[in-house]
Formats: sequence, C-alpha cells, structure tokens
Amino acid sequence: MRHDTRVWARGMAILLAAALVLAVSGGAIGAPAPASRSPVKVLLVAPAVTYDPLRWESTLLAANAWKQLGIDVEVRPFADFASLTARHSREPFDFDAFVSGYVGRPERLDPDALLYGPFHSKGIFDNGPNYFGYANPEYDRIVESQRKTVDLKQRQALVYKAQEILAKDAPEITLFHRQEMFAYNTRRFTGMVPMVGRGLWNPWTVLEAKPIGSDKTFRMGWATDIDGTNPLSITSAVESLRLVYDFLARVDKDGQPIPWAAESWRKVTDTQVDVTLRQGMTFHDGRPVTVEDVVFSFEFIRQNGTAPYFSGALEPIRSVRAVNDRVIRFVLHYPYPPLLMVTFTQIPILPKHIWQDVVSRERVETPAKWNNPNPIGSGPYQFGHWRRGEELLLRRYARHFHPPQAGAFLAVKYASADAVFQAIVKGEVDIPDRSITSLQIEEAKRASNVKLVSLPDFGVFYMGFNLRRPPFNNPKFRDAIKHTYDWKTIVEAALGGFGQPGTGMIALVNKFWHNPAWEQWLKTDYRFDLALARQMLQQAGYTWDAQGRLLHP
Repeated sequence: MRHDTRVWARGMAILLAAALVLAVSGGAIGAPAPASRSPVKVLLVAPAVTYDPLRWESTLLAANAWKQLGIDVEVRPFADFASLTARHSREPFDFDAFVSGYVGRPERLDPDALLYGPFHSKGIFDNGPNYFGYANPEYDRIVESQRKTVDLKQRQALVYKAQEILAKDAPEITLFHRQEMFAYNTRRFTGMVPMVGRGLWNPWTVLEAKPIGSDKTFRMGWATDIDGTNPLSITSAVESLRLVYDFLARVDKDGQPIPWAAESWRKVTDTQVDVTLRQGMTFHDGRPVTVEDVVFSFEFIRQNGTAPYFSGALEPIRSVRAVNDRVIRFVLHYPYPPLLMVTFTQIPILPKHIWQDVVSRERVETPAKWNNPNPIGSGPYQFGHWRRGEELLLRRYARHFHPPQAGAFLAVKYASADAVFQAIVKGEVDIPDRSITSLQIEEAKRASNVKLVSLPDFGVFYMGFNLRRPPFNNPKFRDAIKHTYDWKTIVEAALGGFGQPGTGMIALVNKFWHNPAWEQWLKTDYRFDLALARQMLQQAGYTWDAQGRLLHP
C-alpha cells in the first residue's frame, strides 16, 4: 500500500437530521424501550477521512450539532467502504446512524434503482438493501406501482409521491449533491470520456483511452478496494469487476441503455421481451457464450446472488428461457419500464460450465461464499491478479467485440483520497476513482500534466438511521432532529461551494424524476433551527439533566 502524504480535516459546526414515521409498526417491531430518563446515546458509523473527507466532515458536523442538543454521540470511522457496509447491512444492526451513499452509476438514472430496493420493506433482511429497517405500506404500494407504470407522466407522478413520503418519513437524510471536479493525467493517455454521474472512472474511458507511448497499461488510483472477486456477492468497487463480465446492455456515454452482449431486443408484449444474443462471443477460457449461459445466469443469480442490487433488478422477472440458439425470452410478472436500464445492465453473464457445480466442486456452503480466485467472464478485460490492499490487474481481451485500446488496466490502492490526487499530480496514475475536493483545485491547475473536467453528480451521499431501536425509532425524536441541518455551512464550507444541499435520493440534475417540491421542503420541513429542534424535543417529553444531557421520556 502507498501511504498518504498528508491528511487534512477541518472543524465546522453543522446539524443534520432526519425524521422517519413508520406506518403501522413495521421496521420497529420488537425494538427495546429505553429506560425512562436515561441518557440518549447514538453510535454513528462513517467512512474515515482518508477514504472520503467530505462524508467524514459531514459526519463530524452532525455529531457536533447533536451534542449541542445534549445527545451522547460516539463517532466510529471505518477505513474502507466494504467494512462499513458490513457493519450497517448485517445482523445484529448494532448502530444508530451511518453515513453512506450511492454513486451515480448510469443505471441509477432510472428512479427505481434508488427508490425500490433501498426502501421497500421486502428489503429488510440480513444483508438486504433496506439498511434502515424502514417499512411503510403506503410507500410500498406507491413504489411498486411506479415500476409497473408504462405511461411516463403517470409514472412521474408516482415517483414524485414516493419522494414526498420519504421526505416526510426520512429513513435517511441526503447530505449533499456535488458538482464534481475531476483531475486526470495527460502524459500517457488521450481520449478520456467524461460521463455524468461516473466522471472519468467509467467503462468508456477504460475502453477508449489511447496510449501515447509504449506503456499501454492504463492506471487508476483509488482509496478503496474490491471486497472480493465473486460477482454474486461483491458490494465494494463493483465497477472494476464489471469489466471482466459482459451484460446484455450497457449504459452509453449519454446515459441511455444500448445493446451490449445482446445484439438486439424486441418487445413481444407488455410483459415479454425477446433478446438476440450477439454472435461469436467467448469466455476468457475459450468456451463460447451461449443462450444457455444467459438463461443460467439470470436464474442462478436470482437464487444465489447476495449483492443488494440483485433483488430489485430481478424481482419483475417471471421466467427466462431459450427460444432457439440465438434468442432468449424474458417473461415479466408485470410491465417493467426499467428492464433495460436496471436489469439488463446489472446481471453479469456467468459461464455455466464453471458455476453450475461450484458448491460440490469447491466444497463451499453457497456459491456466494466461493472466493472465485480466477474470475472467468467474457468482458473486454480478463482477470490478471488481485493483491488485496495493493492492486488489481486486468488484461486486454483481444477477442472481445469491443476490445480496449489499452493493453491492461491497473487499479492501484492508495491510503487516502488525497494520496490518489497526489499520484495524479506526480503522473503515477492516469485517473482517480473519484472527484477532487475544492481545496485541491488550485493545485491541480498549477500542474502542467493535469487537466480538469467538471460534471454534475446524480449520486447521493446520505446519513441513514437504524429504525430498529431507540432513539431513531421514535418519530417525535426524528421530527425534532429534522431541523438541525445547516445547509449553507455544509455547501459553502464542506463542499467549497461545489454542490447543493441534499434534496432526497433523486438529485436535481435528474430533472424529469426529481420532485421540485424539495426546494420548498428545505425552507420549511428541513429548515435549520436548533432552537426549534430543542423545543420539539421538549414537547415530545425529552428532558435534560443538570449536565445538559438529553434524557429519554
């Protein structure tokens, strides 16, 4: 691992909050009642400053604000996203609040990706996508309806309503939406492809960047790492492993789904779609890719995939079968407009001959628990090696129908986001895995080998709440906390002016689906007012002891 050359952090004061109302008692059933007049304590887990300075700063701002209300807050940093996710997505859910996010992957331009899986009550299970334990029957009904509605205006109205319910219930509070600034090294490669939501770290850059000289290895610096090489279970830095596998569709540079492993698709009825498989594809071991592999992949991942994004993407599918040696028929439970964008872009094509007997052959409990030490896919890059905490090497697959211009792709692990930026300035790597901070922009402008590109981000960075236990299972507590977010400070100080206040899971840049009422809610329901928050806590029965500690009713 390469070590950070400097670690920076700033101290500010911000209050952030969230309100959540669980319909009936879903998501809070069995939650223990706190002892009367006992101190209110909160365990807040978040990415460390070395991984993401902006989210770390937002975490400290929230913690400082809550302390001003008398809340006993413990902030616990996690060095990487994989260990953080493991903490807030799995039993025993022993935390109160967590800071996380959904990067702007192109398939998330469709609102279903961010509204269904993370918040539908079906996602409440160990390692499920509903980290919050949020359950609201009205919300479930609305979000189910939007994914079945073909008429765009009718679907938009349902998506607006879903955002309204979340704004009222607030199982999470979106911290900010960034105007991202990306820096890249110009010395070794040309043809970088900026992509809204993904910046420079996207499949098209890695496929189309051209080497200038004899060194044909395209290098990316990252402050994270993959959490494994099994496509059934990977949750961290998944984009890198997606270069090894093919998908029926990919999202193009303009944010639209296009055929990829599919040569074409055709709507048969509202609930049937025929996909024609591209001819001549081979897996990295030389075996041909067949319709049987596609059919197998969808059913196998439905049964065995544990990554949280699989469940929502596969739920609409009733069956998948081969019509002939070129055509696969998808039969849906209901019309599902996001099929191309959400499902076809996220289900990898697995080699049936490797995965069908993996449990008996490798003597593992489930396919998701196999370490898959040498991933075999059919993607534009084939696996080279992975040295945990150091680097991931992928090599150009020349037989692919869209072979990369580069000879290899190398993701190099650095100790912090700032160390990644310094590697760009020094010319060690070609692109970073994320945008740079406002403090780094001037230094980037002074570097002769660095160019900048600015893009809006439709990803979301949020603070989520554990609704399974006190204090966040008390709606009155959450209603009060809702007024503790100093939006002006977070945007101007933490983001350096490069962003906007958080307005829910659907970012403002995603204009058609973003509910414009959020701009008013920020001025009313989410207005920054510590005095009002204290007053609401008092009205809800909370008191303070002689030391100023907030006490449960």
